[in-house]
Amino acid sequence: MKTRQRKARTIRISRDDVAGSGWPRATRAAVQVVVGAPEDLGMHEPLDTPLVVGRGDEANFRISDDSASRLHAWVGWDEEEDGYVCRDMDSTNGTFVNGELVQGQLVLTHSDRIEIGETLFEFKLADDKEIENQEKIEAWLSTDELTGLPNKRRFDAQLRRRVKNLAAQGTWIAILMLDLDNLKSINDHHGHHMGSRTICEVGQIIGEIVAGRGVGTRFGGDEYTAFLVGHNLEDGLEVGEQIRASIEELQLETDEVVVRTTISIGVAAAPCNELDPEWLCREADKALYRAKDKGRNTVSE
Repeated sequence: MKTRQRKARTIRISRDDVAGSGWPRATRAAVQVVVGAPEDLGMHEPLDTPLVVGRGDEANFRISDDSASRLHAWVGWDEEEDGYVCRDMDSTNGTFVNGELVQGQLVLTHSDRIEIGETLFEFKLADDKEIENQEKIEAWLSTDELTGLPNKRRFDAQLRRRVKNLAAQGTWIAILMLDLDNLKSINDHHGHHMGSRTICEVGQIIGEIVAGRGVGTRFGGDEYTAFLVGHNLEDGLEVGEQIRASIEELQLETDEVVVRTTISIGVAAAPCNELDPEWLCREADKALYRAKDKGRNTVSE
């Protein structure tokens, strides 16, 4: 099996964090989900560029709402109105602003409520600091604090949506279950701070490798999972090998020691039109146990 060669990755734990510079305070517009599917609650997006809201992959603000059209509504700046507007995009169930059906477009004002299917958005005008704080809240609600990957709730919702949307085409999806091999030893010998940094850096490697192919998440202390769209079993095993090799090359350095880790990976795959996501995750979990039984630091189907 061919794998891409990756340069060994060395990370200095003692490096200083570089603080980002603050934004200048200025009025900006944004929308936020205040009522909707659990995985969508808190989703927040500044209107620095127009948003197309819908449940389809073509939308740049995607929601998990079956009553929304794939491309449902457009929200953005209108030069003629000299303000922000909401337009319906010929949706099946219509778009409403404060209970009024949008016919053509409606100009938005602060605190307006935009109703798309069963999802309710709030339009707000806020200064940069408020926008920044809302983005932090959304990140807290939707991402894993150690790795920056989507949290398990967001991951599960994205997997269900992809399976449903791709079922008609019979597109394959591969699931990877991943487990670090020696986290307890790292915690015992080098402290939980080093263990946490290991979890963080491994999660970032997983996120980098699956980016553009699917989504990864951390769902336990040192356990991860990922799904890969359009990947059959052979493709999934190849990506798993890329992850395994990259983590084997990872070095975490302090002034005193160099810490290394390895990972075991189980892979399962099926076409979406025959797929129960929970079943496929269980199959990948069984494959992970087979990888552990083979001596760890390996990829198994």
